[in-house]
Amino acid sequence: MNTKKNVEKAGRQVWLAGLGAVLLGKEYAVKKLDEMFEGTNSLVNQVVTKGQEIEGDIKSKVSGSYSLKNSFVQDEKIAELREKLGLNQESKQDKISRLAAKVDALTDIVATISVKAEEAKAAASAKTETKAAAPKPAVTATAKKSTATRKPRAAASKAHSK
Repeated sequence: MNTKKNVEKAGRQVWLAGLGAVLLGKEYAVKKLDEMFEGTNSLVNQVVTKGQEIEGDIKSKVSGSYSLKNSFVQDEKIAELREKLGLNQESKQDKISRLAAKVDALTDIVATISVKAEEAKAAASAKTETKAAAPKPAVTATAKKSTATRKPRAAASKAHSK
């Protein structure tokens, strides 16, 4: 029984030592990652600061007779790109009011077209009424006779070939 307890005790100590090692490894890794993160942040901040200094130097050298806004073509190109990509978006309310104005204009156009169509229809019906009231020219009997005795071309060409 004594050996059994010793084996269980040793096994438990090994288990706890493994858990402790994992925990220490995790704490060490987290500490190193935090240090790297802070170091990376400070490095990035240094690079950004240096870039801003260089940009300021370039702008001061170029801006002799030009304004700062117009001195860089890149600023204009960036503004154009933002416009093309829709990043300078107007508010939804502005879009709705612009669309409402377009709908109103289209409604006016459709109303104008429908009025013109009704006027044209009325004029056409008035024309047909005046035509119906006018006397029709008389069709002569000879004209009826000549159209009635006329043969189709295909039949006439067969008669001549025989």
